[in-house]
Amino acid sequence: MSNDAALKDKAILAVNWVISKQKEDGRWNYSKDIINGIERKQIDFHQGYILESIYEIKTLLNLEDKKWEDSLKRGMIFYFEKQFMKDGRSYWRYPKRYPVEIHNQSQGIITLMKLKEYFPNAIQFAQRIAQWTIDNMQAEDGYFFYQNFRYYKNKISYMRWSNAWMFVALSFLVSE
Repeated sequence: MSNDAALKDKAILAVNWVISKQKEDGRWNYSKDIINGIERKQIDFHQGYILESIYEIKTLLNLEDKKWEDSLKRGMIFYFEKQFMKDGRSYWRYPKRYPVEIHNQSQGIITLMKLKEYFPNAIQFAQRIAQWTIDNMQAEDGYFFYQNFRYYKNKISYMRWSNAWMFVALSFLVSE
């Protein structure tokens, strides 16, 4: 078996394991302790990252698999119907509303743009997320800040966490 074939097999095995842990409603819990089976039920931007990762592996390996397709569709529905409000604001850790975190916002845009074939009106909703984020989480001099709480804002400008992720997200949106 060539190195490429071995890596492909490992990637497929990993994705199949992740898909097997998806809940019926489309979500994934954050982690699973392999020894005791206890799952950490933290639901946040990682949902988008999981969807993006499955999609990228599927695309790079040029695979067509109904199980993967169904998983992506269910995951997208949960992610955008449960983890985002209609105005484009994300939940912090579903179902907790606050704080709104910049990474949740940027990951939502990235996931929508990459997997737009799986979500109706993906581009419009990505634009709504971007507009809400610009209106509520961008400072006057341009940087994006970390968190928006109910009564105050954490305006720390993290270069990678706040700004770089929003740059990536907005670049996907602009390139459309």
